[in-house]
Amino acid sequence: GNYQEEESGETDNRILKLNSSGSTLEWGSYYGGADSEIIPVFSCTTLSVTGNDEFYIIGVTESSDGIASENAFQSSLMGDASYFFAKFVPCPDPVMPVAESSQDFQPGESLADLEVETQDWTGSEPILTWYADAEGTQILPPETAVEPGQLIM
Repeated sequence: GNYQEEESGETDNRILKLNSSGSTLEWGSYYGGADSEIIPVFSCTTLSVTGNDEFYIIGVTESSDGIASENAFQSSLMGDASYFFAKFVPCPDPVMPVAESSQDFQPGESLADLEVETQDWTGSEPILTWYADAEGTQILPPETAVEPGQLIM
């Protein structure tokens, strides 16, 4: 559950989320491009704008790539260093997909061929995991063949 699992440049920002009492780390991540990024002391703040745990970080970057998103106001480095402003939106809590109707399958089709409706959001594509047991301990790979008359949950 992180944005960037490891540093991608000389120095990247570290982002941490603590619980409300500040005693437990809930998650952590890096943020940065191919070169160096820092969050200067004067801007070490996070801001929850909507109350939905969205937050922003402001810093300085020397990276010419891996720092600006598509359609950014300024997508390239201006000189040796530029400021960056990044917004983070939390992933929504997953909602259990529910089949509305039966699906017909042809011989040779697999779990990857199932049509599943998921929650809409602007982040990454959902990751579907199929299990062979109700406890969720036996993961089935997406290429698992669907058998005729099999009930899929």
